[in-house]
Amino acid sequence: MAGSYEPLITIVLTTFNSERVIEKTLKGIIEQDFPLNRVELIIVDGGSKDNTLKIIKEFIKQYAKKFYDVNIIIHDKNYGVSKARNDGLKASRGKYLLILDHDIYMERNILRMLYGFLSNSPSRIIGAMPLLVPVSNNLLDRWLVRVLEGRIKENYAVADCILLRRNVIEIGYYDETLGPPFTIFEEREYGARIASKGFKIYMLGWIKAYHYCNVEVEDGEQNGDRKTFSRISSALRSLINEKYLYGLKKWFKSMPLTQKIRWFTYSILSLLFIPLTTISIITKMLHLLIAWFISAAILYIDTLKQYWNYKVFYISFTYAFVAYVWRLIRALGLVLSISKYLQGKS
Repeated sequence: MAGSYEPLITIVLTTFNSERVIEKTLKGIIEQDFPLNRVELIIVDGGSKDNTLKIIKEFIKQYAKKFYDVNIIIHDKNYGVSKARNDGLKASRGKYLLILDHDIYMERNILRMLYGFLSNSPSRIIGAMPLLVPVSNNLLDRWLVRVLEGRIKENYAVADCILLRRNVIEIGYYDETLGPPFTIFEEREYGARIASKGFKIYMLGWIKAYHYCNVEVEDGEQNGDRKTFSRISSALRSLINEKYLYGLKKWFKSMPLTQKIRWFTYSILSLLFIPLTTISIITKMLHLLIAWFISAAILYIDTLKQYWNYKVFYISFTYAFVAYVWRLIRALGLVLSISKYLQGKS
């Protein structure tokens, strides 16, 4: 039951057909080494058809008295993760807000560590999150974790497991036209709006949460590196997906100017590669191609700075190159989405 004081932290947990993972998520919450009588728990379910609600109600029956308050909001259908998070945020009373996805297991020190960092940081730092460790044997996932371990890195996505100051609500809520199952980039678009207001969010690489996305919880593994190529193939196919392009366009629109300039540069570089290569071969004016590679190298260094970890420098170089190539490809998708938008206006 609610106490005589306001909760310090509100956890907004969103679920939908989450029976395979929700028990681990709830276990991570109840095991926190943080006073749960200062924590309000709000669970927003998108009308699950499996045993998710049964598991949640059993959890509430057993542990509700440990919390400041527990509230469950059940939608009559799946309106999407953005509306679910928004409804949770609107019902919240906490001074700090933890956005928690249904497939995240938190180590027991996460609330204490994130709160300690954020409460002792300048007000312009509006959010903090742990390092997300995907529970998989995927090569790229393993590389990213090794690169980010122990580091502090600016983050632009508001999802998974992230603690925010309450005044983030003054910036607005999630865009409900974005987010699964309708489209994607809802977390990046919201993060872009936050960054545009001059606020910052940091990932703390010495705190870990485990992401059970698309895995069998019983064995905790995927099919390893074979998934890497299927993910790359899926990512490339997404560039012609209308939902993907719509989300990409809205994300770009909300970006702060510095990020827009960066992505505009990526787009120009991607568009010029084939024409400059063709012209250089036909005219033998190789200096044009050399100029392109110099520009590309400068952008690669910019990417490398974001993923640099001297302890695993060889992985940093490789992962940064993969991320860099994907940015060039995604930039083409951005050009495509904007051109389709302009065509629709004409």
